Amino acid sequence: MMGEVQFGLGLISLGRTWGFVEKPLPSLEQAYDFLQNAIEAGVSVFDTAPSYGRSENLFGQFLRTLDSSTLDQLTIMTKFGEHWDRERNEPYTDHSYDALCRSIDQSLRLVHRIDLLQLHKPTPEVLNHPDLLRVLEYAKSCQVRAFGVSVSDLTCATIATESELYSYLQFPFNRSNPQFELAFRLANRYGKQAVVNRPLGMGKHLYNDNGLHRGHSALVDAYRFILRQSFRGVILTGTTSLAHLRKDLHAFRLAEELEATGR
Repeated sequence: MMGEVQFGLGLISLGRTWGFVEKPLPSLEQAYDFLQNAIEAGVSVFDTAPSYGRSENLFGQFLRTLDSSTLDQLTIMTKFGEHWDRERNEPYTDHSYDALCRSIDQSLRLVHRIDLLQLHKPTPEVLNHPDLLRVLEYAKSCQVRAFGVSVSDLTCATIATESELYSYLQFPFNRSNPQFELAFRLANRYGKQAVVNRPLGMGKHLYNDNGLHRGHSALVDAYRFILRQSFRGVILTGTTSLAHLRKDLHAFRLAEELEATGR
């Protein structure tokens, strides 16, 4: 599916408040405009999840507006295992067989196609449970194209990369959270692709202690810090601001150029 390192868009901010500086959720019109501009700017990898509130639903509605040739160029990634409680307006985990199968069904109803399905926030017990294999077989019967694991600890990262069931490993990595450096080595060792989230520390790395924006160089440095790990996969940014997206894209491409030339 993906090769080398691509720039991708995480869609959590479409469906729930998130980040170092919380912002109001975009309207339907604002979300459509943002997503369309993202595609026109060259973004083709999109990552959502049931636990991102209305994100899957909104993204799926947007996908219905696209022609088939545009859709064919996109990589649609979602997750299962962490869900959204509409009444409490908060996420919760349920990795039972029935819950995971229902989640797959719901995601397919909303986004229509799943190129990469990632097990969200598992424990070692979940990854080793025999029911999980049954769930993945069900997902394959639903034409899910590839599988991955989105982890929050290195134990699960190790189990996932050693398994032949998964091709992708998603994890957070940035200057203030470098503990997953080992995950890159694991992914490379076992031929997996890495999906890096929170490259900017949920926006934290863009501001100094006085709350002032550090500028474009901070963006470039953040992406260079990740690209130095030498991996195949994608780096996800989580903005819903078109201005921020364009700055992120420019910084990512500049970071790629600087790393390639050794400057």
